[in-house]
Amino acid sequence: MNRREITKREIMASVAIIAVMLIIGSIFYSEIVQSAADANEKYNTAIKIEKSDIFAYGMATNVGNAFVYGELKAVKPVGCKGVNGKYIRIIKIEEHYNMHEETYTTTDSKGNKKEKTRIYWSWDYAGKKVKQCKKIVFCKQKFKIEKIILPENKYLKTIKVSRKKRYKYYGVKDTLKGTIFTELKNGTILNRSPFYESNIKETVDYLENSFPTWMFWIFWIALIAFVVYGFYSAENKWLD
Repeated sequence: MNRREITKREIMASVAIIAVMLIIGSIFYSEIVQSAADANEKYNTAIKIEKSDIFAYGMATNVGNAFVYGELKAVKPVGCKGVNGKYIRIIKIEEHYNMHEETYTTTDSKGNKKEKTRIYWSWDYAGKKVKQCKKIVFCKQKFKIEKIILPENKYLKTIKVSRKKRYKYYGVKDTLKGTIFTELKNGTILNRSPFYESNIKETVDYLENSFPTWMFWIFWIALIAFVVYGFYSAENKWLD
C-alpha cells in the first residue's frame, strides 16, 4: 500500500486548524473555569447547618443556599418478604435464565468462510417492582420523598426461586446520616436536593472537585488530533 505524500499546503492548513482549535479550546476552558469558580463561591458562602432548630428557622426566613447535615429516616419504612430489615426504598428485579443462539463467521488460513452457531445461557432482565415510603424526616423536619434525591440503591441479596428464575434485591436503608446542599425558601427546601452520605466538609470538598478542569484539555487535545488525522486522511485536492 502506497503512503500518500503530505504536501506543504496540508501542513500549513493543519497548523491553522490546530491554532483555531486551541483558540476555541481556550474560550471554552475560560467558561468552564469561571463556572467552577462561581459554583465554588456559592458553596463557600452557603451557610452550614447541623441543628434542626436552625434548619427550621432557615426555611422560615428564606436564608438561601445551605449545607444541612442530619439524619434521614423513613416515616413508614418498607420491606420485602425474604429480605431482612426496613428500607426507604427497595427494588425487586426479576431475572430469567434463557438460552440464546448466536451465529458467527470464521475464516480459515485459505480465506474460506464458514458460519457457525454458538449456544449460550444468561440471566436476563424480566421486570421489576419498586416499593418506597411516601414521606421522610430529615434533620427532624418532615418532607415528601420527592424533595430529596436518595443515594444509589445498594445490592441486598439474591433469591433463586427455581433453576431458571431468580430475584435480585436493591435498596436504601431506612436510616441514613448525611448532607444536602439546597436552598432554604418559603418554609421548605428546593425540590430534588441530592443527599450525600458524608459530613458537610466532605460534601463541600466533593462538589468543589467533582470536575477537574485539566480533564477538559485531555479531551480537547484528543479532539484536535482526531480532526487533524481526519484532515490528512481526506483527499484535499482543493489545496492544489
